[in-house]
Amino acid sequence: MKNRFRSWLIGLSVLATLLFQGFDYPTKGNELTADDILRNLQSAFAKIEDYTVLLHVETDIKQVRVPQMEIKVFFKQPDKLHLQSKGFAMLPREGMLINPNRFRKEDFYMSILGKETFKDMETFKLELVPRKEKIKVRKVIIWVDPVKWISLKIDTITWHGQSIKIDFEYRKFLDRYWLPVKAKAFVDLSGFKGFSSFHERSGWEKGSGTGFMDKKGEITVQFYDYRINEGIPDSIFDQE
Repeated sequence: MKNRFRSWLIGLSVLATLLFQGFDYPTKGNELTADDILRNLQSAFAKIEDYTVLLHVETDIKQVRVPQMEIKVFFKQPDKLHLQSKGFAMLPREGMLINPNRFRKEDFYMSILGKETFKDMETFKLELVPRKEKIKVRKVIIWVDPVKWISLKIDTITWHGQSIKIDFEYRKFLDRYWLPVKAKAFVDLSGFKGFSSFHERSGWEKGSGTGFMDKKGEITVQFYDYRINEGIPDSIFDQE
C-alpha cells in the first residue's frame, strides 16, 4: 500500500513538472535591467586584478599622418591606467581600453535599447548617457554578450559630436579571462552626430564645430603578450 502511494506521488510530481514546462514563465534574461547588465559587466571584469599588454596601433585617417605605434598598457583595478609609448599615438583610450568601472550609476543615465544580433550572437544593446556635462561624451552604446559578459562593440559620440565605433575580437586567457586581442575603430571626426534620447537639444550644441572637416578613417589595434594578475606596483601609475 505504501509503495503504491509512493508511486502515485512520484507520478503526480512528474505530471506537474510536464504541465508547468508548457507555460511561458519569464526567464532571468527577460528580467534584467540596464543596471543589472552593467553590474554583470563589472563583476566579470573584476576578476582581472591587473594586467599589462602590448598594443600595435595602425591609423588610416584622411588628412592625418600617424606612423604605426607600439604602446605598453598597465592597468590595475579599479581604474588605474598607465600608457608608455615613444612619441605620439592616436588611440581612443576611453573606448579601446575597456573598463566598465568608469560607468557609474550616479554619473550616467542607463537604458536598454533592446536586443540585437551581432556576429551571430544575440546581445543586449545598452545606452549610457552622462548626467553632467563635465563627462566629455554625449552618449555611449554597448553591445553586451550575455553569456561571457563582455563588450563586443562600443559606439561613442564625443562631447564635440565626433563618432567612434569599435568592434572587438576576444580570446580566453588562463582558461578563465576574456580579453580583447583585436579592435577596429571606425572614426568620424567631421562634427556633430546628434543628441541622446535623454537630453534636450538646447545647450548641448555648444562646441560642436571642430574644424576637422572630412576626417574619417580607421584605427586598428592588435593586443599582444598579456600578463594577467601578476601584480603591478602602484609606483607605475605615478609616472607621467
